[in-house]
Amino acid sequence: MLLAALTTAALAFTVNQTDDGRELRWIELPVLVAYDGAEAPANLTEAQQLEALQGAMEAWSHLDESALALEFGEPEPFDAQEAGSVSWERGWQGNAEAVARITSWATESGVLLGYEIVLNADLDWSTDGAEGAWDLQGALTHELGHAIGLGHNDSDDEATMFPTAREGELLKRDLAWDDEDAARYLYPVGGTAAALLPALGCTTSPMNPTYLVALLPLALLRRRSAAAATR
Repeated sequence: MLLAALTTAALAFTVNQTDDGRELRWIELPVLVAYDGAEAPANLTEAQQLEALQGAMEAWSHLDESALALEFGEPEPFDAQEAGSVSWERGWQGNAEAVARITSWATESGVLLGYEIVLNADLDWSTDGAEGAWDLQGALTHELGHAIGLGHNDSDDEATMFPTAREGELLKRDLAWDDEDAARYLYPVGGTAAALLPALGCTTSPMNPTYLVALLPLALLRRRSAAAATR
């Protein structure tokens, strides 16, 4: 089963959904995040990595009128959340233009079960907005947006969920109003988990993992466009 994206009426954010139209969301909160920095770039200290991830998690947590929260923790296999990890990959095997990828899976009724975020360790990274390097906190904030059920926002280039970013850009660390509205839409105070509990009971099988690529280098895209124009 493949993920589709639903664009909500009059709003720019998109919500991922199953191919039969069921929106994806977690039924139990907080969403747990486990971190493995074994393959992280040598220039990033463990403290810098964890601080960036903490900042990304806090961006989505405890918004006004939203029940969404993310916390550090190890998900339990076969529990309501089976997986939820952030790690690095050296010798990047994904899309050559991507800085990160996420694979997530859910039940056929749209209940999210797990995700795996993988960062491209072959690129230059920083936590201070250094020129020519990718901002770790901004990339993680974007990818965690996918982890909670959001797709790309193609119409607002100031949104965290906009699909491209510049090297050295810090913009994606802070949610735009549309990102916040997306969190409130999926996780309203007092209603999300209770509304989805019956759906969990009628689920037949998990959906196949889907491959999501985010934050394509804008400079590379421009070079490609310029090259195409000269042909």
